[in-house]
Amino acid sequence: MIRARVVRFRGLLFMHFRHRLLVTASVAALIVAPPLAASAGSLPAVSGPNGKIGVFTGSVGDDFTLGATGSLAIPLTQQWGAQVDGMVGSADSASFYGIGGHLFWRDPARGLFGLTASWVGWDAVDTVPVSFPDGGVMDISGADVGKVGVEGEAYLGRISLEGAASFQFGSDTGFAGRATVAFYPTDDLRLDIGILHLAGTDAAFRGGAEWAPAGHSFSLFASGLARSSDNWSVVGGARVYFGSGQKSLIQRHREDDPENLLPDDLYSIIGDAYCPAGTEDWGTYCDGNA
Repeated sequence: MIRARVVRFRGLLFMHFRHRLLVTASVAALIVAPPLAASAGSLPAVSGPNGKIGVFTGSVGDDFTLGATGSLAIPLTQQWGAQVDGMVGSADSASFYGIGGHLFWRDPARGLFGLTASWVGWDAVDTVPVSFPDGGVMDISGADVGKVGVEGEAYLGRISLEGAASFQFGSDTGFAGRATVAFYPTDDLRLDIGILHLAGTDAAFRGGAEWAPAGHSFSLFASGLARSSDNWSVVGGARVYFGSGQKSLIQRHREDDPENLLPDDLYSIIGDAYCPAGTEDWGTYCDGNA
């Protein structure tokens, strides 16, 4: 009994450390976002109406996933822009969907700061009874994740620091955040690593890459996310950019549309366990007698 309590305490301590790390990183990324004042001769927040459409597939939480994303960005004033995001698809033979929006100030030479809101849902339901306790169930999949918060980016040469902090509601309520460091070895290649967190789940570590052939309006991308050795996701796909002419990848990311973050929320909820109404979460199972 004492050994079990020690193991549980160590697990809780590790989870607490990862949560504090994510909160600190998210806030730090937002703090380095530039003040809301444009530098002399700065480019507009959005170069003109533009968008992108993407498709992705892979293994998410051991479930085959196929989906599509789309974004449309427009300039509002010289230094303010807005964007609408969407996502649809299927994972483990169940539909998922998402919608989001951004309202932001940006100086393409310095960074971005703005408000963001989103909603992602996955309709899977898979209730599995367990032998103990009597009437217990587990592996209740499917979730809804809504978020309202702030986001920021700082452009430091070929490095971008990106962060977001949000209030989360839906299947779970609480803090949601992310912090990312991106590096562009060339104008048409982006490599990034980061950490993200949704309320109700452990912090997850993420890595990704996107490459665009020079002079073309499409790119190939891949990303991976892991919360533990048995809870990970790997996906890949392609994007087509339109409405902004021929640009390098780093220009598209800093002069046109902010990143569509809906897939990352999806990757964090697929395959996770949520207890149904009328039951109590005991960590490894949902008590059906609650």
